[in-house]
Amino acid sequence: MIKLERPAKPDELAKNEIRLREKYRDDIEKKKKDKNQKVTAVWREDYITSALSKMSHGKCAYCEKEEDPLEVEHYFCKHKHSEQVVDWTNLLPVCHRCNTQKSTHDCEAEPIIDPTVDDPKEHLIYANYRFYIRNESQKGECTIAYLNLWDTKTAYKKRSDINDDVDTFIENCINRLDSLAGNPPVYKETLRKLVKSLYRLTNASHEYSAIYSTEILSHPRYGDLKRKLKDSGIWAKDKIYKLEKEADRISLAK
Repeated sequence: MIKLERPAKPDELAKNEIRLREKYRDDIEKKKKDKNQKVTAVWREDYITSALSKMSHGKCAYCEKEEDPLEVEHYFCKHKHSEQVVDWTNLLPVCHRCNTQKSTHDCEAEPIIDPTVDDPKEHLIYANYRFYIRNESQKGECTIAYLNLWDTKTAYKKRSDINDDVDTFIENCINRLDSLAGNPPVYKETLRKLVKSLYRLTNASHEYSAIYSTEILSHPRYGDLKRKLKDSGIWAKDKIYKLEKEADRISLAK
């Protein structure tokens, strides 16, 4: 989970917000009289879903899984807060799993992390393929519980694969750095691009970027890699140190 910047409300939503809210309320009232009445998912308008997906780089706002299409989640449950059913600040793009897990949880009573408002790294720690609460954060604890972030049966394999990817990437970089002496300049250029590819995994637009950032910066040989990059002159090339700073910004390391 990473911090997201919510853009301004889409113009089309601003124009239609009242109409959509009234449509939803009318459908709810009709359904009370007729159980077969369908309730229109007014929050699924293209101008809403496309703006939300762009906001989260096409990823679930909670777990960072890429999914097409993403579902629209109401931070404050629409069943209890119908007046916010198309409130722009109440809508989040999420995957089906996270939407199902959160379900009708009442965030008014027990708030979970809203990544457009809260910085996840202030509430969560990621280590050993699992999420933990930081500084006894009540919001972090509720987020882990109500989104079932300890669901290791579905998440462990992917998180393990990420760890293996990072391990292989870092070891490959170190091995190439160790054999750099005596090689032509093109060899260093190839390695520079390989290192940038490693940091590309930590970009906010990349799937599971917070986990990748954490795994890279907390890897037991990352310190060796950084030192060797500095010694070889690659670290300062293209300001790779700035890529590390961006990774640290979203890392959930302890």
